[in-house]
Amino acid sequence: MKREIVKTVDQNGEPLELAVIRPGHKITQECDKAYNLKISELIREGTKDGQRLLLRSEVEDHLVKNGIWSAKDALEMERFGLRIRALELMIRKGGIKLSEARKLAIEMGNLRNRIIELYEKRQQLDSATVESFAENYRFGVMMVKCVVHADTGKPFFNNYDDYMERGDQVAAIDTAKILADIIYNLDKNSKMNLFENRWLKEHNFINEDGRYVDQDGRFVDQNGRRVDENGRYIDENGNFVDINNIKLTKDGDFLIENAKPFLDDNGEPITPKPEPKKKKAKKVKIK
Repeated sequence: MKREIVKTVDQNGEPLELAVIRPGHKITQECDKAYNLKISELIREGTKDGQRLLLRSEVEDHLVKNGIWSAKDALEMERFGLRIRALELMIRKGGIKLSEARKLAIEMGNLRNRIIELYEKRQQLDSATVESFAENYRFGVMMVKCVVHADTGKPFFNNYDDYMERGDQVAAIDTAKILADIIYNLDKNSKMNLFENRWLKEHNFINEDGRYVDQDGRFVDQNGRRVDENGRYIDENGNFVDINNIKLTKDGDFLIENAKPFLDDNGEPITPKPEPKKKKAKKVKIK
């Protein structure tokens, strides 16, 4: 039985070693059955009181009816997808300046982000569907069956209710991440595996973390302007500046050297009044 060891901590902060079992055919079947039963239960409950969750098949109409999603959004998503394909083809063909290809690759990434924004707009009601509730229940059941103590093999959670009760503990979160990666085939490097990021990395325009860099490996923004590790604009000497290259303090205020005094109504410089000296506290002699 394949399993992955997870070193975490218990509710008291003490070291704890758990194992996440890779679900086989039997466990998968049992969890699928739990999913189907939960869907039936939710539909029955909605039928009784008249207040029911939407099915995914009903979400599309609801989004359109309430102005959350429109035909314009659908066309925009399709247009972005076609543009991404066209940009990839242009880069693959070559024959253009490397700097121009960099701009095209960055545009591809920006368009993907726009598609994600549109997709999230569509998905905002998905978490309130019958299927979504049933999927969360199925995952909880799988956690009960697949998370065990590494040394004894005994289940870490007693049952689904116990998992729900302790689901916010560090051990539950750590093991849930591993199980989700296993059953949903989540690719931790999916962003870096996109064509544009692979191309940018190959030509040293981004680093291993996907951050934009110049040919000397220094952090820059999409337009090639110097930034520090926190994304703040800096000049060639490492001084903080704004987008217009005006010097700033570390707090983001304008850094003005040799500021001139204000003028009175006659155009004469106003001399700042000196701050009054603080009186020294009298020493009290203790008899």
